[in-house]
Amino acid sequence: MGADTSTLIVYPTYRQSIELIHRLWYNGHPEVPAMNRIINRSFRILLIGFLSPFFYPVNQVVKHGTLIIALPTKVGLVVCGDKRQHNEDNGTDDDTALKVRHLDNRTIYIASGLAYRQFSSSTGVLTIANTFNLFQIIETWYSSHNTDSLFVNQSVVSSQNLLSTQVWLFNPWEDLKRNLELQLSMTKDFLHFDSDKSFFEILFFRVTPNGDLVARGVVHTNDIISSVQYGEVTSIDLSKGDPICLGSPEVYNELKSGSREDFNDLRINPYLKPFLEKIRPRQEVTPSEALAFEHTLIDATSERGQKLNSNVHVSKECNCALLSYAGQFNWISTDDYPYPSVEWPKSPPSSNQKQTHPVRKQRLNKSSKSNE
Repeated sequence: MGADTSTLIVYPTYRQSIELIHRLWYNGHPEVPAMNRIINRSFRILLIGFLSPFFYPVNQVVKHGTLIIALPTKVGLVVCGDKRQHNEDNGTDDDTALKVRHLDNRTIYIASGLAYRQFSSSTGVLTIANTFNLFQIIETWYSSHNTDSLFVNQSVVSSQNLLSTQVWLFNPWEDLKRNLELQLSMTKDFLHFDSDKSFFEILFFRVTPNGDLVARGVVHTNDIISSVQYGEVTSIDLSKGDPICLGSPEVYNELKSGSREDFNDLRINPYLKPFLEKIRPRQEVTPSEALAFEHTLIDATSERGQKLNSNVHVSKECNCALLSYAGQFNWISTDDYPYPSVEWPKSPPSSNQKQTHPVRKQRLNKSSKSNE
């Protein structure tokens, strides 16, 4: 909550000034033709140049670093997310983040990329803190809509063919798209993001009243014009026990299709190996198998991810949940689903690589499960 403004004279912050003019420029519409958006961006750049002597960023804190794994099983979707937020400003790590987000008993979402950014604006006399909080934007949007209607199959209607006000009224995803693009447009210009980066990718999972598991995706694209796209996720098959990795999948990709010898011990790890070979129907996958796989892959990424990409920042600590097909959400641990009994190989295939310890120490117990 902000300060009580009843006794203060409040002047608009840099961000609020941009937002006000941005809303006036769009005139309440979530979409405008591409040329108008280019003109709009040019106008904002000129505006920023004019206002920068009065409001300018003096401090930035960027937090990122993610591996979130979702795996359909015979009873529901098992999801684990590591807890690390990496601070680019000072190089420190905070292992308290909750990346598996619970919206209701039938709905969760996971997000990678830019989830949180904190910065300060200054007039030279007064410094005001601001944040970009992806979780807050999504959860505020979600709370104001009929949840079942969000996951009915919808075609994306172009604003070229229908008045944008109608698109916004009849398609709530346009409302989310509009809010995200608005926040990004205000943040991007004065926080100096790399122009070629996609800021975030979001996956929503919901169990319908009929017990079907469905997914929707929202992704930021940063080509000629920064934009947010949404729709059904056609690249994953939720009827299969096939891992869905969001964030930093480098270790998983290496194990699936790479050839580095220093990862050979992980390829024969009995918790990982079943999901690196033939893809099984989800009816053949137990929550215990899924939990063991996800814990082990998060451990391996934390330990060896930077061998493949120096920008990987993943914690061994994680939060795990089960979204059941019966429409129930629960935080879970190995207390609920102990690792399956497996036969461990007697020796690793590479002489210079030590065997991963067969039993992962319990890191998430009943008392430490986070439900905000």
